[in-house]
Amino acid sequence: MAAVVATLLISIAGVQGQALAEEKAWVLQERTLPLPAAASEALRDAIAKTPQSDVAASRGVTFQTDEEWVKYIAAKNEPAAAGAAAVAERLKVTIKEEKIAGVTVYSVTPANINPANKNRLFVHTHGGAYCVNAGRAGLTEAILIAHRAAIPVLSIDYRMPPKHPFPAAIEDVAAVWKSLVKKRDAKSMALGGTSAGGGLTLASTHKFT
Repeated sequence: MAAVVATLLISIAGVQGQALAEEKAWVLQERTLPLPAAASEALRDAIAKTPQSDVAASRGVTFQTDEEWVKYIAAKNEPAAAGAAAVAERLKVTIKEEKIAGVTVYSVTPANINPANKNRLFVHTHGGAYCVNAGRAGLTEAILIAHRAAIPVLSIDYRMPPKHPFPAAIEDVAAVWKSLVKKRDAKSMALGGTSAGGGLTLASTHKFT
C-alpha cells in the first residue's frame, strides 16, 4: 500500500511540475524551452521569475573583429577591477601578483586565516564567459572566498580570446596545478570557480595526469 501511495504522489508531482513548466515556458522563435519538470519547486519558481532573454539584443553583441572584442572586454574589465579593489580594501584582503609556470596568478590572503586552513590553498578560476574578467577584474570572488572561508587563495589569470582561444585557458590552469603539486600535497588544495570558472575547473582536471 505504501508503495502505491508513493507512486501516486510522485505521479501527481510530475503532472503538476509539467503543467508549471509548460505555463512558464520561454518561446525563442520556433523553439520552446519549458521549465525542467523534474527540478524542485524552488528552482522552477526561480527560473520562472527570470526574464526571458532578448535574443535580438544579444545578436547585436556579436562582434566581427578582434578590435571590437578587445574594446568590449576592456569596457567590462575596468569597472570590475575597480570593484574588486574596493572589496579587497573593505575586507582587508591583500593581493600579490606572481608567476607560476609562466602563468600570471594572484595570491589572495585574508586578514585572518583559520588555523585549520594554514597549510591549505584554494585555487580559483574566475568566471566571465571565458573572455572577460582578466587580471584583477576577476578577483572579487577570490577575495570573498579568502575572507569568508579564512583560507589563502590563488587565483589564476588564465589566457582568453580573442588573442588566446581554446585550449589556452585549460593549458594555463593545468600548468599551474602541475607546478603546485610538485611542492605541496594535492590533498591540501581545492580547485574551483563559478560560471566559466566552474566549467574550466572540470575541463582542466582531464589534463592533470
